[in-house]
Amino acid sequence: MSLIKLMGCVEVVSFFGNETITRLIVFFFTFILCFPLASMGLNSFDSAYYQISVNLAGRDVSKALQSADSLLLASVDDLERLRVKMLVASLQSQVGNREEALQNAMEAEVMAAKNEWYDWQARICGFLSTQFRNIGMLSEGKNYLEKGLKASNYLTLPEEMHRLSGLAYQEKAYYAMLEKEFGEAIDFLLISERDFEQLDDDPKKFFFLATNEELLGKNYIQVEKLDLAVVHYENAIRYIEKAGGNGTALMGFIYNGMGRINLLKGDLETAFPFFVQAEEIADASDFHNLKMEVYEQLATYFREIGDLEQFANYSSKMNTALVREKQSSSSTAEVMVRHLRMEPDNDNHSSNIPFIGWILVCASLMILGGYSYKMHMLKKDAVKLDKTAQNKLKNGEPEKEIDLVLLGKSNMLQKENIGEGNSKEKDMMPQETEEMLLGKLRVFEAKHRYTERGLSLPALAGRMKTNTKYLSYVINKHKGKDFNSYINELRIQFILNKMEEDGKYLQYKISYLAEEAGFSSHSKFTTVFKQFTGEIPSTYMDALKQKKMK
Repeated sequence: MSLIKLMGCVEVVSFFGNETITRLIVFFFTFILCFPLASMGLNSFDSAYYQISVNLAGRDVSKALQSADSLLLASVDDLERLRVKMLVASLQSQVGNREEALQNAMEAEVMAAKNEWYDWQARICGFLSTQFRNIGMLSEGKNYLEKGLKASNYLTLPEEMHRLSGLAYQEKAYYAMLEKEFGEAIDFLLISERDFEQLDDDPKKFFFLATNEELLGKNYIQVEKLDLAVVHYENAIRYIEKAGGNGTALMGFIYNGMGRINLLKGDLETAFPFFVQAEEIADASDFHNLKMEVYEQLATYFREIGDLEQFANYSSKMNTALVREKQSSSSTAEVMVRHLRMEPDNDNHSSNIPFIGWILVCASLMILGGYSYKMHMLKKDAVKLDKTAQNKLKNGEPEKEIDLVLLGKSNMLQKENIGEGNSKEKDMMPQETEEMLLGKLRVFEAKHRYTERGLSLPALAGRMKTNTKYLSYVINKHKGKDFNSYINELRIQFILNKMEEDGKYLQYKISYLAEEAGFSSHSKFTTVFKQFTGEIPSTYMDALKQKKMK
């Protein structure tokens, strides 16, 4: 593979999507040993560009940005300046500086349009589409996507046409995912896959396909087809191995997805090693989006096993990442709205600027509202568990019991002890304490407090002014099940009753029912619902509708 072709890989792929950028930068770093620069006869610009984009970017983004600024000053024509602008945009996007990324890319797009470099214009418009999508300016993002597709109509080389068409449909899939149209996203990704399969066999083709497979895995999780999701994640790994890209950020997304699948299946032991690998890659690549996804799943994992300290830790990391995302999206959206208002008449933009400006402001407010809601829910869980820990200490609960919760072993140990049926059972607690807790559980059930999201054994024990050992014992003895099964059964029965009593519930979306019952996600609700009823929610609801019609 020639160095010029390799550099083309970096440019073409990096310029079409935030999700792909960082995945590739680290990947192409591995090629540096295969291409000694001195023997290649490259000019000084190409040599410097290669060192920054392939070598330095994989080790130190700050130094790469400094070197790129110097290279921009040394550029002698528009094509060199355009390439450096897009390199800077990619690096700025990698570290979450979206305003700078957008400004550099928009300047590069003007250069491409002026010089009628349609291949570059198509790639840059794809990059801009992704960046605007990531800050919630969906309307402007879609405008750039369409602009990129129009530019690609001027291309004549089949290889270039298939590549850009594949990337465009991949971008359409991202928009569909944002709108929760996961079936539509899958359709776009399958079209994209057909385009990528037409490309020549080389690392960038396999990386495109790996990215597609990872996205298919993500979407199949959303439509509750976990076994299909596993197949696509495994396909993604095989393509990455063909591309020689193990250790890239894309692998981090795949490991996180595999961990999430096992978490949804209740296989916590298998899930955790995947999350550990994903976090290692997230920290090494400093990829902001990957960090947010991994922190969210780790917070969920530690909540599931009852590890209060680590749940609070990863919830805090997630909150920090969301605050940064909110601030970045807010400031970038404001700057971009001002920029678009001041743009000269180009492609009929000026006549629509005030209208577009208000649409973009609304879009940015919508995404900020989404981030705020997510932050609120995570904070609520973290604060709730934090207060529980403090209450437990104030109430004199032994440190040993708190440690058991942090290790996530209390439920299992308590269940084993209760099952022994020895004389210790009689001495577990005073009779009046047991009756008091039973009374509190009856009130808890009557007021449907089990539908509160983020509910855990430590949290409920703290609210009932007891310890997890006592509460777990009472639930096991009188309800015949462990804490999680007890709560899940109450939640599912709550929804089943609602469906029977109120026909409106048969018209609601599954995600609404999941939230109403207190589940953390659509997929978690579906999994538990099937465990208790033997059917997924949609099938059960259809059967109930038919029954009511008779």
